Amino acid sequence: MVLPVSEEHRFCGQCGDEVSPEDRFCRSCGHEVGGLPPTKPDVGNQRTPDQGRNAQQAKSSVGKRSSALIASAVAGGALVFSGVLPWATATAVFVGTIHRSGFESAQGDAVTVAVLGALGALLSMISRARRQGRGIPIFIAVLGCLVTTVGIYDVSSVSDWSRKLSAEEGFVVSANVGAGLWMVVLFGIVMVLGGFISATSSGRGGTRRKPPE
Repeated sequence: MVLPVSEEHRFCGQCGDEVSPEDRFCRSCGHEVGGLPPTKPDVGNQRTPDQGRNAQQAKSSVGKRSSALIASAVAGGALVFSGVLPWATATAVFVGTIHRSGFESAQGDAVTVAVLGALGALLSMISRARRQGRGIPIFIAVLGCLVTTVGIYDVSSVSDWSRKLSAEEGFVVSANVGAGLWMVVLFGIVMVLGGFISATSSGRGGTRRKPPE
């Protein structure tokens, strides 16, 4: 006979000493008490340390990817309007300061930047909605490289524009790069980084895994 008190504490019906749940005989008097199979904790809903760590890394990657794509979308939207800002400013004696927007000084490049920026912003939002895949983020990075290349080329061309303007007007002109052109270079780099970070984050945690059965 055994006197059960709980699943964790049992007592021998012969001598009254405590026995373990898995014991078949009392360790004090040898009386048969009948063993109970040890209970196992329900681990069906528990995560192993590796599973918890992987889930945390996947969540972090998804957040990083989303932030990178938002930055790319904002940069692309800003590039659409960069052509209306001054790309170059020229100062001359008796004339003052002359401002030239992107559409005035380099219309073809300004239109190209606007189109690439709009396409980058659209693809960034599409990629963020899909939440997986590397193809679109890589293409966004390529668009950013093209925008940055156009911006750097036009920055280097400001001095040529200054010399051309001096020859046309007949007086010495000093030219500087305008805020709009620096914006092109800056936001082009943002698109490159946003696409690259999004692509690498997609490889780490952007894909969905089939849950274990």
